[in-house]
Amino acid sequence: MLHNRDELDSLLKQAFDEGVSWPVERSSLMALSDLGLTAEQIARYFSVDPVVVRESLSR
Repeated sequence: MLHNRDELDSLLKQAFDEGVSWPVERSSLMALSDLGLTAEQIARYFSVDPVVVRESLSR
Protein backbone atom coordinates (compact mmCIF):
# COMPACT_ATOMS: atom_id res chain seq x y z
CA MET A 1 0.00 0.00 0.00
CA LEU A 2 1.24 3.47 -0.85
CA HIS A 3 1.84 5.68 2.13
CA ASN A 4 2.45 9.06 0.57
CA ARG A 5 2.71 11.06 -2.63
CA ASP A 6 6.52 10.80 -2.71
CA GLU A 7 6.31 7.00 -2.72
CA LEU A 8 3.73 7.09 -5.52
CA ASP A 9 5.86 9.52 -7.49
CA SER A 10 8.91 7.29 -7.10
CA LEU A 11 7.05 4.16 -8.18
CA LEU A 12 5.54 5.88 -11.21
CA LYS A 13 8.91 7.25 -12.32
CA GLN A 14 10.42 3.79 -11.97
CA ALA A 15 7.65 2.22 -14.05
CA PHE A 16 8.05 4.81 -16.79
CA ASP A 17 11.82 4.38 -16.79
CA GLU A 18 11.18 0.69 -17.41
CA GLY A 19 9.25 1.39 -20.59
CA VAL A 20 5.69 2.46 -19.87
CA SER A 21 4.70 4.91 -22.57
CA TRP A 22 1.70 6.64 -24.08
CA PRO A 23 -0.93 5.58 -25.03
CA VAL A 24 -2.00 3.89 -21.81
CA GLU A 25 -5.12 1.83 -21.24
CA ARG A 26 -8.04 3.83 -19.86
CA SER A 27 -8.23 1.53 -16.82
CA SER A 28 -4.65 2.45 -15.92
CA LEU A 29 -5.42 6.14 -16.31
CA MET A 30 -8.49 5.74 -14.12
CA ALA A 31 -6.37 4.02 -11.47
CA LEU A 32 -3.91 6.92 -11.48
CA SER A 33 -6.80 9.35 -11.23
CA ASP A 34 -8.35 7.34 -8.38
CA LEU A 35 -5.02 7.62 -6.57
CA GLY A 36 -5.50 11.38 -6.66
CA LEU A 37 -3.32 12.41 -9.57
CA THR A 38 -4.65 15.22 -11.72
CA ALA A 39 -4.73 15.13 -15.51
CA GLU A 40 -1.82 17.58 -15.46
CA GLN A 41 0.27 15.30 -13.25
CA ILE A 42 -0.51 12.24 -15.35
CA ALA A 43 0.30 14.19 -18.52
CA ARG A 44 3.65 15.25 -17.10
CA TYR A 45 4.63 11.62 -16.47
CA PHE A 46 3.76 10.64 -20.02
CA SER A 47 4.99 13.87 -21.66
CA VAL A 48 1.62 14.50 -23.30
CA ASP A 49 -0.84 17.38 -23.26
CA PRO A 50 -3.26 17.32 -20.28
CA VAL A 51 -6.12 17.74 -22.77
CA VAL A 52 -5.26 14.32 -24.22
CA VAL A 53 -5.34 12.78 -20.75
CA ARG A 54 -8.70 14.40 -19.94
CA GLU A 55 -10.15 13.15 -23.23
CA SER A 56 -8.91 9.62 -22.52
CA LEU A 57 -10.37 9.71 -19.00
CA SER A 58 -13.76 10.93 -20.22
CA ARG A 59 -14.33 8.18 -22.81
